[in-house]
Amino acid sequence: MQLYDDTTILGRARAFSGTLLCLGTYVVATMLKPMKAGTLLNPTFRSFLANYGVIISIMLFTFINWVFRDIGNATLQVPSKFEPTFIDPMTNQTRSWIVNPMGTAKPFPAWGIGFCALPALGLTFLGYMDQVLLMQCYIMQCYMICAYLAVYS
Repeated sequence: MQLYDDTTILGRARAFSGTLLCLGTYVVATMLKPMKAGTLLNPTFRSFLANYGVIISIMLFTFINWVFRDIGNATLQVPSKFEPTFIDPMTNQTRSWIVNPMGTAKPFPAWGIGFCALPALGLTFLGYMDQVLLMQCYIMQCYMICAYLAVYS
């Protein structure tokens, strides 16, 4: 079993450059994050680098990928028109922006509503309990357990 089908020199270069871009983005973002506690630059610039390290890293390696665009790394294809990209197989036209929740080609089954209701109620309960717990911890800050739960919840 072969994991990568393109065994040409250009294909290997694409795989290697993609790996370097991925790992480089991760390493630079990870190295910029703890700069806030360092003493290398002034505090404002250190704070800026620490807060926006991930965005800076992504932009840097996107620029590096653009500089070496002759390698031909895979990128997303951006359409020329701003429209939904799904083409309905029955009408061979793009779908409208507003999607009917009850189905377009065939009606939405009634059991689907019940199937979705239980997880929706569970997630609503979890969100409610999260807000209640955080509010209780905010009100009673004197207890260390609440401070611990507010930080790690």
